[in-house]
Amino acid sequence: FPASSSQCDWTKNKFGHGVFVGKVGRYAEAALSSARLRSRNDPDQGIDLSVGGFAGIVCRLCSDGGVYEAFVRTEAFERLGVEYVCEFKTSSKTPTSGNENRSRDKFSTVRLEFKDFLPRMRPQFQTKEDEEDSREALGKSGNIPKFVGKDIRQLGFRFRGESNPLSCNAGFCRFYLALDFIEVYRGQPEPEFI
Repeated sequence: FPASSSQCDWTKNKFGHGVFVGKVGRYAEAALSSARLRSRNDPDQGIDLSVGGFAGIVCRLCSDGGVYEAFVRTEAFERLGVEYVCEFKTSSKTPTSGNENRSRDKFSTVRLEFKDFLPRMRPQFQTKEDEEDSREALGKSGNIPKFVGKDIRQLGFRFRGESNPLSCNAGFCRFYLALDFIEVYRGQPEPEFI
């Protein structure tokens, strides 16, 4: 997309939280991702959260009520262009008249289970030749393995204009996502009832 069709920034607000903010064209997207995440034991490998019994990621954030995507990239992204994506909706509030704070932004906590991260091949990797290479690398079935929390090499967030038609005005969709924290949580077995 031309530089004029989207503008986004990763900055810090007055509370010290990271803020992903900007505007994109109605059919454009903006994304930010972490620098490469590395295993302490083997820096050539990604982080493995499955061994600790972790079941997902929990994020405390302040946003505008838009729909966002969290994505995880593993070795499969580097080799095949496959990333794992989990879409989530944020909360917003209705500004009240007479109140100094007219912001629609609202804090919420979002739980993103590993099982809800679905594989998606990024468009820049979907040439006919790349698709054939991907099928061959994935095996005869062409099945992409499910994401279970292993080999996390990058973590990121994405805003898509087409997923947020209500935030669009004059051909641009505005977004605001402030991250208070990102943590992992453990899966718990079902409680026993006697």
